Amino acid sequence: MFNRQTIACIFTVGLGSFSTLLSSTTIEVAFVQVMGELAMDLSEAHWTVSLYMVVMTIAMLLTADLVNRIGCRYTFIVSFIIMISGSLIGALADGLFSLLCGRALQGFAAGLQAPLATIILGRIFAREKMGIAMGFFGAIMLLAPALGPVIGGYLIDFMSWRGLFAFQIPMAALSLLCALIFLNPDKPQQAAYGYDWAGLCILTGVLSGFFISLQLVEEVGVYATEFAVSCGVSALLALMFYFYEKNTAQPLVNFALFRDTVFSVNIVVICVLGIFLFSSILIVPLYLLEIRGLSARQAGEALLIPGLIMAFMAPFSGWLSDRFPPREIILCGLLINAYAIWLTAQQDVSSAIIAIVVATSLSRIGMSVMLPSLYVSSLRHLDGPMLAYGSSMINFARQIGGALGVMLFSLLYERSKYIASDQLWQSAGNAMASTGYLNLDATSREYSRIEQGIHALSGTAAFQSVFYLNLLMNIICLGLLLLTYLPAWRATLRKSQISDSPASP
Repeated sequence: MFNRQTIACIFTVGLGSFSTLLSSTTIEVAFVQVMGELAMDLSEAHWTVSLYMVVMTIAMLLTADLVNRIGCRYTFIVSFIIMISGSLIGALADGLFSLLCGRALQGFAAGLQAPLATIILGRIFAREKMGIAMGFFGAIMLLAPALGPVIGGYLIDFMSWRGLFAFQIPMAALSLLCALIFLNPDKPQQAAYGYDWAGLCILTGVLSGFFISLQLVEEVGVYATEFAVSCGVSALLALMFYFYEKNTAQPLVNFALFRDTVFSVNIVVICVLGIFLFSSILIVPLYLLEIRGLSARQAGEALLIPGLIMAFMAPFSGWLSDRFPPREIILCGLLINAYAIWLTAQQDVSSAIIAIVVATSLSRIGMSVMLPSLYVSSLRHLDGPMLAYGSSMINFARQIGGALGVMLFSLLYERSKYIASDQLWQSAGNAMASTGYLNLDATSREYSRIEQGIHALSGTAAFQSVFYLNLLMNIICLGLLLLTYLPAWRATLRKSQISDSPASP
């Protein structure tokens, strides 16, 4: 199975995914330098992430069409030509507009690249061997989130934020060279046809309105007219997109995929896992930096261990998905993940840092166990153009989950911290009034200790609320999967009872 050509293909798609994922996991550590050099505020700097996510999500849905038009090899090549262009523009940026242009091109290239790996591997490997191939590919791909913050920190320390973009150019060039050498030309799956540009425009409006609505929650609140209008427009556009895609000859999103109940539930689970993964990647280091007082290097090193565990577990998880039914593996992975989330939510200011690292590592083990089986279970019965549509939808769901995880849980973290801090200050004020310290000098040592304690306790309460909500979503996914798998288990039980029953005389 793993001859020289297949190993070269796995390496090529893995390197491609690794280099594009690095572009999404390093920029956050550069916000301070970018704002200082380009005279930007924090809300403008955040658009370098938000715009990247929106463009990447839209580009994911273009992949199936491009693959069907020009084949996997040329789609791969086009994506890295765009990545090199975007990285060059970002490295030379002299203002917000040029920086956002570079990030938009990087996001577009990453969106094209994300579904390509599953499409290429799905065409190379037989269905029964696809799991272990996904596992080896996953090991390469998952190194990027683990190494991204560390690489970004070193590049900023020894170069500048421009080094984050410059570093992408040789990585993308190497991926492009490997594609030219190792990926064989493939024939398009169908004849050329008019692209669904109307559907793309409507979907762009839906996603833009959705992400703008999330930002308005923080800026003006949920009771503001602007938020209501944004949500209403997004909902109308979403309905328009659904009915338009149902009646167009060549849809951008093939809703026929969702006739399969297992595929539909798997997409929900993948979205929820994306929410958890990206929210934990954001909240855990934020907690370690703000509340536990770690340096950026120490927080990055703490997250490196769980990331490496997840990467090195991937080949074993792929082997499991080829040897055992995916239902049982997915459920076991979700149970491990649920326990790890609960364990993380129990941590407080008195917990050792290693306890947080262990709990985070355990959650990564659970995710790495189930992800290959989720992908294989979703794509096993798809072929031809439907395989490309299914792969794009899987990556679309994961990316939407990631965007939701970053935006919603950062908002939840800040809101929870504010509410907890307000309640703690009221309790502290009542306690000081009863003990005669109501007029305590704000510059005194005692007041400083109270302030530090409230900051630590409110941050810990916010940290715990994020993981309790993630735990609730994980439990809901478990329930959905059990309901989905129940008919298959009943059918298997009936078959075993029939085969075990004595034959009639």
